[in-house]
Amino acid sequence: MQSRPTADLSILLVDDERQTLKYFERAFAKDFKVMVAASADEAEAIVDANPGKIGVVISDQRMPGRSGVSLLNAVRRKHPGIVRMLTTAYSELDDAIEAVNRGEIFRYIVKPWDFDLLRQEIKTGLLVYSLQTERELLIGEKLIVRQRMLAVDRARDLAVIAASLPDLTAAKLAVDDYVRDCAANHATAPASTEFSTLDLWSVPQAEAAHMSAVAAEAARVGEQFRSGQTGSGAAIADCINAAVAAAAAQASAGKVQVKPDAGGAATLQIPAAVVGDIVTGVLSAIIRSAPEGGEVRVSATPLAAVHGTPGVEVRVTASEAARGADQLLYCPASKAGTGEPGRLFGAYLAARECGGTVRLVREGDTLSAVISLPIDRSKAAVPPVRTNWLDGLFQHFENWPT
Repeated sequence: MQSRPTADLSILLVDDERQTLKYFERAFAKDFKVMVAASADEAEAIVDANPGKIGVVISDQRMPGRSGVSLLNAVRRKHPGIVRMLTTAYSELDDAIEAVNRGEIFRYIVKPWDFDLLRQEIKTGLLVYSLQTERELLIGEKLIVRQRMLAVDRARDLAVIAASLPDLTAAKLAVDDYVRDCAANHATAPASTEFSTLDLWSVPQAEAAHMSAVAAEAARVGEQFRSGQTGSGAAIADCINAAVAAAAAQASAGKVQVKPDAGGAATLQIPAAVVGDIVTGVLSAIIRSAPEGGEVRVSATPLAAVHGTPGVEVRVTASEAARGADQLLYCPASKAGTGEPGRLFGAYLAARECGGTVRLVREGDTLSAVISLPIDRSKAAVPPVRTNWLDGLFQHFENWPT
């Protein structure tokens, strides 16, 4: 939201008497941008069609169909920044006073109007609207800075975690992938109310607990590879079905439908437990991104090459994603969502160690986690870690959020 000069803002008068609308336009058109409506429904449609352009709505109380208080209350719910005024006769003062006390209107103006007084009230209302939007802008900028600092701090912590995992040769690549994808898929700046109830004294404690859980998950992945788990290999269809079964309780709690398509019959030369953890980690994150009643699809297809060798792609997609999996990194620890912290990051770690990758892809309303794994990880030509990888890691934040 951006602050606008009062001269750029319109005022909307709502009155069922056409003659009143005509007199109002004649009296105030030279001083303000005037819009008029002859009913509450018409006025509401005008307001909805002109977001950010109307600073003040003035409504008569007695109108056929809906009262002025009803209209202004609807405007307050959908466009709380608009300054609302009620015009009424002396006999209706009780309604106006009650509306003021409930916070539904900013001023009530008694009919017949004193045009000089009304002109001053309108100027005051436009100024209040402008100041409110400027305040929202400043709060939004501060929240962006705060959110950005939180993201950078967590990226730093992830870099430290990667350096503490000697059994994972590709941990730094996984951190770079994870932070890059989260930054690229961050779609919105924080809402002005996002941190309004956050207890700042509890932030360090919450952050420590959150990152401790992430570190524990990373250590668990490291132990998987250190112990050199063996097995006959991972049949993709079995891994997908097992992951869907493991996430059934989470999907049910969120009222999300998961539809597997385990058509890929390939078997990877990777322990089934490792592949299962990767699929389960991304599936858990994508389920959290789906809205109530949403749908998540899990499918597998062969790939001609993953780092130079044949492989398989597993795609987990939420249609109409309500929140990005990026928020597991960027939102406050207290709002990181249900589920074990770090499962998505653990999936990035394990996939890289297997010679593959995990990528987050947002296309319109959909959000996908794409897992690419080689059939034989010993043949995957994984690129080396750049010597300046840490500089590149923090470069992801240069244009975030947009």
